[in-house]
Amino acid sequence: MTNKVNTAFIRPRDGELVNIGYLAIDSIKGNTLFPNPNPTLDDLLKATQEYQQALYDAAGRDQKLVAIKDAKRAVLRAMLTQLAEYVNTVSNGDKAMLLSSGFKLAREKDGTDDLKPIADLDIRTDSPEQATISVKRVPGAKAYVFEYTTGIVTNESVWVSKTATEPFCTLRGLQSGGKHSFRVIAVGRSEKSVLSPIVSRFIQ
Repeated sequence: MTNKVNTAFIRPRDGELVNIGYLAIDSIKGNTLFPNPNPTLDDLLKATQEYQQALYDAAGRDQKLVAIKDAKRAVLRAMLTQLAEYVNTVSNGDKAMLLSSGFKLAREKDGTDDLKPIADLDIRTDSPEQATISVKRVPGAKAYVFEYTTGIVTNESVWVSKTATEPFCTLRGLQSGGKHSFRVIAVGRSEKSVLSPIVSRFIQ
C-alpha cells in the first residue's frame, strides 16, 4: 500500500478537529516541502478559529448556535480534506514528507479484513421447538449465518440457514425430541468468512 495521510475527517470529535486544524497549520507553515498549500493556511486558520468560536458558543445547546457550529464544522472538514489531498499529491508516498505535514498516516488495510475464529457457541434450548444461539461479536463481521441440520453430520447434510446482522438468533419450528446440530458463519468484507465449531443439542 502506498503511504498516504488520512483524507477523511468525519470521525474526529469537535475538539479534536480543532487540534487537527492547528497542527496542520503549524506543521506546513514555513515547510519548504509544501510551498503552495491548497487551501491557503490563512483560509484554514480562519475556518479553524471560526469553528472553535462556534463550538464555544454552542456549549449551551441552543439549537440555532448548534446549527451554526455544524455548518462551520462541515467547512473545516472539507478544507482539511482538500489540504490532505494536496499533501498526498505533493509527497507521492514519501513517508517522512507526509509526516512532516502534521497529518496522521492512513491506516494500512492489508490483512485487516481477516476475521478472528469463532471459538464457542452459546445455545439455549429451554423453550419447546426452538433454540437461541449466540456467539461473541466478530470484529469486521457484517452478518452472521445461523445454521442447523438433523441427524448425523456428513458432507451430504442439508443445512437450514437464517441470516442476521447481530451475533445472536432464535431458530423456531425445530423438531421436538430430535437431536440438532448447529453452526454459525461470520461473514466479513469481500465475502471473507469464518465457520464456528459444530455443536449438537436435543430440542424439547
